[in-house]
Amino acid sequence: MIKTIIFDLDNTLYDAELVKARQFSKVKENLRKDLDENEILVLEREFRTRNFLQVLELIKDKLGGRRAEELKEIYINVDLGGIELFDGVLATLNNINKKIKKILVTQGTVENQKEKVERLGLSKYFDRIYYVDDNKKDEDKLGYFKKVLIKFDLHPNEVII
Repeated sequence: MIKTIIFDLDNTLYDAELVKARQFSKVKENLRKDLDENEILVLEREFRTRNFLQVLELIKDKLGGRRAEELKEIYINVDLGGIELFDGVLATLNNINKKIKKILVTQGTVENQKEKVERLGLSKYFDRIYYVDDNKKDEDKLGYFKKVLIKFDLHPNEVII
């Protein structure tokens, strides 16, 4: 019997690619001071498969720590206005049996992810929200999935992810 459903936020409940593109666009504008177009293109390609902090690590030595922190702040502080849930998300969340726990596990910079959850009005739909912090190299979603299993005394066959 299913007792818990674990949801991801980005690209599951809303289109995160729009936000990601907006964030990298702002960073890219700022990077023109430090890198040539080819270097920026390489970073843009890397950004498609890695999180921003991993990409920033690739150029941190070239830019220096202070400059890397500035770029991180630009990335984090991009306006998240206009983000919307995919069609049917609220209906789905509302139609899940009340006996089934709904857990949200989302990864990114915690400030960013909290703002997304707030803007999308999701807090009231979940029994628990876990924020996997990209700033902490020892954290990942798999670890949080395991924490959920332990915290709620669940067997893997009782959970949908």
